[in-house]
Amino acid sequence: MIYKSALEGYRPFADEKPIPWKEANETVHRRGGWQAYAKEASEGTGAARAESPKGAAAAPPAQSGHSMPMPAKKEKP
Repeated sequence: MIYKSALEGYRPFADEKPIPWKEANETVHRRGGWQAYAKEASEGTGAARAESPKGAAAAPPAQSGHSMPMPAKKEKP
């Protein structure tokens, strides 16, 4: 038997220095602004999108609720 530690590839947390806000804003601008990020998020990735296979049956129609009559109005004396 060969022993292999579960912590063999462990790297301790290293707090990374954040980039200056002006540089971050320029990076976003070069990439197309917030619209580019929104489009990217709405498109998702190929693996993340769940498309129905060809020939798949359509989703069943939503069930209608039960009919409940309104209570009778009481007449004022």
